[in-house]
Amino acid sequence: MTNDSALQVSAAAFTFQELTPTAFLDRAAAVHPDHVAVVDGDRSYTYAEFQDRSMRLAGALVDLGLGGGARVALLATNSHVALEAHNGVPWAGAVLVPLNIRLQAQELAYVLDHAGAQLLIAGAEFADTAAAAAAGVEGLRVVIAGAGMSGRPDRRTSTSSCWRPLPPPQLR
Repeated sequence: MTNDSALQVSAAAFTFQELTPTAFLDRAAAVHPDHVAVVDGDRSYTYAEFQDRSMRLAGALVDLGLGGGARVALLATNSHVALEAHNGVPWAGAVLVPLNIRLQAQELAYVLDHAGAQLLIAGAEFADTAAAAAAGVEGLRVVIAGAGMSGRPDRRTSTSSCWRPLPPPQLR
């Protein structure tokens, strides 16, 4: 090993930072805060907005006592709800349990119970299925994402708008 290669190894080890989805979002929000990050139907969010929404979800989970390895299940299509959960749940220190939207309520109840899920986040289009599945799992709480007070989807409001964010992460 020459001195040059030893320097390269040392420099690489010194500058290495693990690239996780949350680290990627932190960096993207810091470098490109006003660039569009998410497009979901007629909704779009910049990286700064996407990070804020994900951090608000994390704050809500922490407020509910769902950190430290708690299981948070997700019943949603490939949407902004799913993307926010993929960042917000790990930020809270919880474990995301994504569910197959094609399963029946009884099958979902089995998965939820087996996983030890404490909370089910469901897209508004799955509200009825989520309620039926949760009825078969003792102690499971359900949040319908993007629903107004009536339980129906409300495009003017967002579930995450009432959640407080965790403090912003420190970039290294």
